[in-house]
Formats: sequence, structure tokens, C-alpha cells
Amino acid sequence: ILQQHGARMENLDFTPGARCSVQLKDMENVLKEAKALGLTLPLVEKIRDRYKQMIANQAAGDLDHSALFLDLLELNGRSA
Repeated sequence: ILQQHGARMENLDFTPGARCSVQLKDMENVLKEAKALGLTLPLVEKIRDRYKQMIANQAAGDLDHSALFLDLLELNGRSA
């Protein structure tokens, strides 16, 4: 799976397989369950926040979740 996503990132092919909007929903569910168990998951929170920002700023909700690579490029001042 990592090879598949690596190839997508390299080719800038973010055709939806698992959409960013679904990934965000799943992360929200993980954090909701963690909270119910009294757990804090700071890395999940950070990644959730990156997806939120990417969806809001880049209208990426319908892109494959590997499009987080685009957000990382922007974060680091690089272009695709």
C-alpha cells in the first residue's frame, strides 16, 4: 500500500480511493472514542487538523487521502 500511495504522490495522482473527507470523518470518530476512554491522542489531533486545513484551504475533500502530500508541500514552501 505504501508503494501505491508513493506512486500516487510522485505522479500527483490523487484520484479518490479513500477521500480526504472520509479520512477526516474517521479521524474525528477515533478522537471521539479516545475521549470517551479518557485518552489523548496528540498525533491524531495534529493529522486531523492538517486534513481540516487542507480541505478548507485547498478544496481537497474529494481527493484521495494521499493528497495530504500537497499540504505538506505547501507547509514547506514547495510546489508540486
